[in-house]
Amino acid sequence: MLPLTTIATVPVLLGIGLGVLLAYYYSSSEQTYHKKVTNFTPSPMGGSSSKSLKCKICNKEISANTIIKELSCGHKFHSKCWTTLEKQGHEVCPDCRRKDGQRMY
Repeated sequence: MLPLTTIATVPVLLGIGLGVLLAYYYSSSEQTYHKKVTNFTPSPMGGSSSKSLKCKICNKEISANTIIKELSCGHKFHSKCWTTLEKQGHEVCPDCRRKDGQRMY
């Protein structure tokens, strides 16, 4: 027979482990992040290829090695443009109007 302290410890450890997993899942699923654009290819005609991005906030092209903000909906903007909007109290994507952090179903 196992000691009472061992039997009582198992559910406590399982509960703690489950809590940690749930906290990680919810924090990572709603996380937005800043990153550098790496898949940009300029076209020979002076414009840009189909892989180019355009910031819908300032309406300017996002060039290579630019720091961007990618929202949970997948839309990307210049990091500085998004920060300016956030400081003004905006919380929705200018492209799809989804509140940042909402999941796509």
